[in-house]
Amino acid sequence: MSVSRKLNGRHLSLVLPVTLSHRARRDVLLRTGVQPTAGQIFVVKDLTDLEPALRTRMIDVWEKVNIHVDETEIAVVGGQSLTDITGARNDGYLWLQRDADERWTRYLPDTDGDSIDVDAVFYPTPGRTVNAFEHLRATLDQSQSEALDAMLAGAPLVDDLGEDNDLGVAHVLAAYERALGITQRLIELVDAGIRDKSYFHEGYKITEDAVFLYPDLGQRPPNRPAAILAHANPQAYDQARRLLAQLDSVPQVTVIEKLDRVCCHWWSSPYAEESDARKVDDLLHIAVVNALSDFRGAQAKRQADEDYEQRRAQWIDKHGSQRLKRAAARGYRHDGIYRDERLHVELPDFVGSVGRKPTVRELVNPSEHALELEAQALARAEALDISDDRVRLVYVQTGQDVDWEDGEFVQIDGYLGRHTVWRSVSGERIQPDIPF
Repeated sequence: MSVSRKLNGRHLSLVLPVTLSHRARRDVLLRTGVQPTAGQIFVVKDLTDLEPALRTRMIDVWEKVNIHVDETEIAVVGGQSLTDITGARNDGYLWLQRDADERWTRYLPDTDGDSIDVDAVFYPTPGRTVNAFEHLRATLDQSQSEALDAMLAGAPLVDDLGEDNDLGVAHVLAAYERALGITQRLIELVDAGIRDKSYFHEGYKITEDAVFLYPDLGQRPPNRPAAILAHANPQAYDQARRLLAQLDSVPQVTVIEKLDRVCCHWWSSPYAEESDARKVDDLLHIAVVNALSDFRGAQAKRQADEDYEQRRAQWIDKHGSQRLKRAAARGYRHDGIYRDERLHVELPDFVGSVGRKPTVRELVNPSEHALELEAQALARAEALDISDDRVRLVYVQTGQDVDWEDGEFVQIDGYLGRHTVWRSVSGERIQPDIPF
């Protein structure tokens, strides 16, 4: 007794995006007067409509690609949703897949998902390091280079439609089989190229044959990594090593920030096709100089802050009010109290604020009284070791939370090394409106 049952499954329509070459579109235009668009979407609604040989080729191709289809619902008939294809893109060929950042990744079979970023694989050429894509492109002719571009864009290239001026299954299959052949060549290059095989990539990595520069992976999308191979340009490689050695004491966050900018410009105009030597001299050298400048500036600021806090504590201990001493002892923020109390002693006619968001601009045609008060301020500033250029006459439109009238002010910038203070020339205050 035989038993059979109907197999579960669904009817499969195959959607295959392709790109018509410039030549193919021009030939159609010449023969028919119709100018087809470059992007085309070929749909096989029923595989059984194809001849067995074409059907086998179609399934072979379909199993090796990863096509994403965009659809829009246009109607519901009999409970079934009818959709219209609005777009399609192939995001995978064999073990080469496009990731969420629009970068191509070579997945390694027989592993737990291990992969190689194609942009992080490099080859030496005379004087210049290139990545795997550029190395592949150098081996292709014009037609193959156009096919590579179309493949990476997600719609393989149909180079010729023939005399029938119609996109047929044979044209589409030939385009995909050609793209898969180029993919296989690219995978072989990725496997054979020079790359950093460590798992964690931050800032830079120096090996015996390469210097690798990495972008900030926290940015989306990240910039492409860069490299200087010793076999491409030994002098540039040695110079890069010397420059990066200066960053040993610089915080990693600063190194990553500066090298991310290097990676951004490395593959962009006008540096994309420049030698490794020029890229190192122009891009990496500047990045290292800026990183060291930021680091030393941060060190100087930390030291200045420590010195300021030490001087503040000493002054409070000797001269501070009970209020100020208690606020400091309890750990409250007290710098404003300290500034105002010290101002009262050293610059008694000055204030530490002219309101929130005041408008301050250089004074034009100062009054005689303003110049006299500035002269007094200059004498006091000299005694406080404040340089003359930090004392200026300004016009202030005060903020709404103070009662000083707008007008001429003497401004001292850098009081106690960090504060800006003012003295009103007129000394006039806003009189409140009292209705009676």
